[in-house]
Amino acid sequence: MTVAHEPARMPAGSELASESLHAILGFLGALGSIGSIQKIAYSTEGLESHLWILLCEENLEAARQIYLLADEHLLSRDVVPIQVHVVPLSEVDEQNLPPLSTIFQR
Repeated sequence: MTVAHEPARMPAGSELASESLHAILGFLGALGSIGSIQKIAYSTEGLESHLWILLCEENLEAARQIYLLADEHLLSRDVVPIQVHVVPLSEVDEQNLPPLSTIFQR
């Protein structure tokens, strides 16, 4: 007698983590096409996660593209919530931001 084993179903938490990682990496990859991004970093505060997209100077078109990409990759999917912040360094001193861990810097 042969018994066929079905592949184990991943728990919902693992699926959420996998989908979240896929969405975040897709978002970060898409950001690479926006040349005015100087730095991408993240911070956490309690259970909240934040992605910080730092621009050299205010660029409304770049900010619009970033938020559209965030909507496409993060907000329109069932993933762990991440707040996306676009900050022009010509307007805000980086020292006034929370402690950041750098993901990418030009």
